[in-house]
Amino acid sequence: MGAASNPHSAAQVADEARNTGHLSAADFTRQGAGEEMGNAMSVVSSVVVQPLPGVEIGDFLAVLKGMQERLSTLEAVDSVQVGVITIGGPATNSFAVAITSADWEAFGKAQAAVYTDPEWAAALIEAGKVATWQTFASQDIDWGLVPTST
Repeated sequence: MGAASNPHSAAQVADEARNTGHLSAADFTRQGAGEEMGNAMSVVSSVVVQPLPGVEIGDFLAVLKGMQERLSTLEAVDSVQVGVITIGGPATNSFAVAITSADWEAFGKAQAAVYTDPEWAAALIEAGKVATWQTFASQDIDWGLVPTST
């Protein structure tokens, strides 16, 4: 997605948001502002994973590790990190998976690869037998686009 899809510059978007008070999260990303994507900002898909009651931890960890390994093989995925949420309210003691793609196009390619492949479908069904998986996607903020108070 480049400037051709949005005729406004980052400065124009920030000025318009400042003047109208109409802001959205997309206004603070280069893609939301229609900037050229030569220095695209990464998209991170965050997944909070909680083992289901009664599931053996070894079985759960084997599935989690297998999912990490499968995700790491996708061309559109830059990195996959798995950790334990040690502080975080209701998510404490859950597992966190962070999947990074270069931009929204790569993120879409990764999603398409996962949700259109029969082997992935089978893996997702098996994963659902051992844990709940809550997925969120986020993008870096370009602080230069955030309106300042005047």
